[in-house]
Amino acid sequence: MTYIGTILAISGFVLFWFDLITGILTLVIGISLVWVNEDQKIKKRIQKEQINDTILDEFNILKFAEPLSPRTFELATLLYGTIEPHRAWLLDKIAEFEKTYKNNAKEALEEIKKKEDGKFKNLFSCSEKYKNICDFLDIDLIDQIYNSIKKISENNDKIEISDILNDYDLEEWAKSTIKSLNDKDIKPNEIMTFLKENISEEQKNNFNISFSEGFFLINKKIKVYIN
Repeated sequence: MTYIGTILAISGFVLFWFDLITGILTLVIGISLVWVNEDQKIKKRIQKEQINDTILDEFNILKFAEPLSPRTFELATLLYGTIEPHRAWLLDKIAEFEKTYKNNAKEALEEIKKKEDGKFKNLFSCSEKYKNICDFLDIDLIDQIYNSIKKISENNDKIEISDILNDYDLEEWAKSTIKSLNDKDIKPNEIMTFLKENISEEQKNNFNISFSEGFFLINKKIKVYIN
């Protein structure tokens, strides 16, 4: 299209000497064809860049979260034409992590806990991910590292379960206590004071309660309604 437009523009310029009107029309048509074609090229290039940016953003998340998933490999292929750059990146991350662990195991393990802003993010969030990456790269895993990551994962699971149980126990205690006091026409302010004074010692430092629009809000997540 650009080629045709260029020919027409040149032809129009030549026709100036023979037929002014025809020359002008031909020149305008030729320039228009060139402009439209170049404009389409620019739009396509911008669209392609936007698509590439979207792909890159998704890839930069998945390469940590799901480094061996089919989607990650698909995105790597779209970006680089092959998964080899991603494989090389994983190899570098494994080497960096293992070197950090050998120099300072505590520092390395603390780093993998920083799943949002750490240098490894959630790449080694569990022992199985570490093992699977080593298998994919065809390198031997370090048993001590595998066991250390596994221990962290198990402790995190225990903490999460413990938090759930604590919240459940607190909610049941608060509901029954508030109902009992409310049935005795105790005012909300007095109920809050009673709960603060009688909460267990282990929960007292993190305990907060407020009352508004017919319900108590405990620790910003537990709601207890009164009639």
